Amino acid sequence: LHKDRKGRRKSKLYKRVKLRLKLIEQLRREGLGWRMISLYLQKYSDLTISYQQLRRLYLQIKEKEEETNNE
Repeated sequence: LHKDRKGRRKSKLYKRVKLRLKLIEQLRREGLGWRMISLYLQKYSDLTISYQQLRRLYLQIKEKEEETNNE
């Protein structure tokens, strides 16, 4: 039960991070670190996520995008 619930919560976060991918990329280009982006999203996008989780999900999304582009 816990694994299932945790899994579902992760996929919800994944989708919410994916929706804000362009914003995250823009903030990264401006030189913000993962901690600051995490705080920014918490303040302006109502998305509470730890910076480690944000970075991990961001990298997962980018990896999936590259796989899709290479096919």
